[in-house]
Amino acid sequence: MNDYAQIRGGLLDYNYNHRMPRDKLMADVPLNDATFLFATLSNFQKICPNIFHTWMNILNRIPGSKMVMIAYEGSTEAINNLRAYSPMFGKQADSLAYAKQQPWIYHLKSKTALDMILDTRLKNGHTTGLDGLWAGVPTVTLGGMTEMGKRCGESFAAGLDLYNGLAYSLKEYEDIAIEYARNPDKLKTWRNTLGRKRVTESLFDSKYQTNNLERMFESIWEIKHISERNGRTYNVVNLPSRGM
Repeated sequence: MNDYAQIRGGLLDYNYNHRMPRDKLMADVPLNDATFLFATLSNFQKICPNIFHTWMNILNRIPGSKMVMIAYEGSTEAINNLRAYSPMFGKQADSLAYAKQQPWIYHLKSKTALDMILDTRLKNGHTTGLDGLWAGVPTVTLGGMTEMGKRCGESFAAGLDLYNGLAYSLKEYEDIAIEYARNPDKLKTWRNTLGRKRVTESLFDSKYQTNNLERMFESIWEIKHISERNGRTYNVVNLPSRGM
């Protein structure tokens, strides 16, 4: 569970008009000249060819934009390979920026400089996905998957009751990113709504999540004993609540 409100509540002061400057990302190429700053916070093993191709399409459709990735430990080979491939999609190598890893106490603040996060497909951002949302950065992600690792983005959208960035195909994913990148007013509305919902919806509500988890454990215990007594099997799903 990520109790951001308790331990990183200071980030609530950051919004569309109050963000860290881009140089705080400590990237290896200049970022101030970018017309739009996309990013992924996921590690490199989550980047598949299809999602990289989609990211390059997005960069091509937003002239002057750049993509920030995090230079995780041991990422030099990945960085070099992705930069070598980017010209094949019509993008110069310096359109990919690599930001240094920072201590946890600092890195969330620096991420407020980003304009939009593009989630990975092979495995969604998990902790990194929550980091981006708590930093108030609009995030485009893919839904409709069944595997746990691929459905976190959709779960986060449900937990926030905010579905602007939820796509069900790579084409829709690309179009959503382009629509908002080309419309600053729409992007501002999305960002401000995200900033508000961080503290009103269930995703970062630790008390709500804890109560639900406790109720689930209680239900499992109760069903076990009811089943043993009645010789029947019961389903723990969709049990009545207890007024939580």
